[in-house]
Formats: sequence, structure tokens, C-alpha cells
Amino acid sequence: MLARHATRTPSRTFSTKKLPKLIELKSKITKSPTLSERDFQAIKNWATTIDITGHRSLTPKGRDEMKGLAIRVREAFPNLFERQYDPDVYKVLSTKSERCVISGKVFMENVLNDEAIPELPICDNTDILLTLEGMMKDDEEYDDVQAYIKDQEKEFKGGPHMAGVVQRVAAKLGIDSEELNPEIITTMYEASAYEYSNDESVVPAWYNVFCPDDLEVSKYSRQVIVMNRKHLLILIRL
Repeated sequence: MLARHATRTPSRTFSTKKLPKLIELKSKITKSPTLSERDFQAIKNWATTIDITGHRSLTPKGRDEMKGLAIRVREAFPNLFERQYDPDVYKVLSTKSERCVISGKVFMENVLNDEAIPELPICDNTDILLTLEGMMKDDEEYDDVQAYIKDQEKEFKGGPHMAGVVQRVAAKLGIDSEELNPEIITTMYEASAYEYSNDESVVPAWYNVFCPDDLEVSKYSRQVIVMNRKHLLILIRL
């Protein structure tokens, strides 16, 4: 099984540098010609529910997600998880990131129904599967690829698709489009995603400024071109 960590908090940079720009922006909005009064007031009264104290750390919901995944796996393959934890039978590897270690531990505790699981082993730096990011940096073409990615991102954010989003969102908020830029648009989108991941029963305030086409553009602008993920690897010897 190859799995990514569960839901995490944003980076400190997002919390300390990007979110304050949304707080500043909402103070400039005095009217809205197209948003409903309810949606307009939701933005005016907005205070983020994002945990800004962590740095890409696992959230309580993330723990619940890994627990739920473990229970589903255990119920699907009950015969595989009848034994107590034995590192020679249940081989588990995690990268060194705390969110990955905790995700793996929560998974193993619940898939084996055992709260006494010890700390998981950390993969070696030469692990081809789990340390792909570090190996990429050793590639001679890495710098050229990164430069190409940055150029593509800059071109997209300065292109007509993102310009259209800026114009439509500004019109919905009743502000001059010069008050917005692709970075603020992306922050609105990311804040909505983080807040929704915490509580799916509540529609995030900034979500309402986007139409379906705007969401597609914003989603595309955040796609990772080169796989650069932290993973947890679980190998079960049958």
C-alpha cells in the first residue's frame, strides 16, 4: 500500500503572509452588486477556521481520515490483520515528516486494533520510492526543469484565463480589479479548500466569489507538474 499523509494544516508562510492579505481585502469591500446579501455578509464577517499554529502538520480530521481508512482496509481483508504487530510481518516505512509518521502510526493502530504500536521506522535517504524529491534534485536537468515550471506558472497567471477570473471576482465583490491579483485569487481558493477540509458541512465564505469556470482555472493553477509528495509505504508480507 502506498499512501499519502492525511489532511494537514497549511504552511506558516500561507498563514503569516497570505491570509493577512484576505483580511485586508475584506475591509475594503463596502458593497457587492452581484453576491447575495448572505454571501456578502459571510465575507464581511469572515474569520478563518484554519489552524494557523502548525506548519503542514496533521489535523484532528486527518487522524480521523487515517483511522477510517484503516478500518475499511481491515474490514475488507480481515484475515491479514489477525496477528499482533510484528515488524517482520507488517513492514512499515514512513518518510521523516511528522505528519507522515503520525498518519502511519494511526493507520497501523487501527488496522491492527492495537494502540501499543511502537514508533514506525523511517525510510533511508536512498529509498527510490519514498525519497523521490531528494533524488530529483540530484538530476542534472533538475534546475532546468524547475526554471521551465516557474516560467509556465508565470505565463499562466499572467494569461487571459486568470485575468478573466480576476475580473469576474472583482465584479462580484464590487471592487476595482486592480485591488486583486492572481496571488490573492489563489489564496481565496486555498483558504476555501483548507476550511472545507476542516468542516465539509459549511460552505467557506470566499468560495462564493467563484463561478464554476473560475474554480476550474484556480484548480489548474495549483496543479503540481512534477510529482513532489511525501508518502508512507506499508508492505505486508503474506
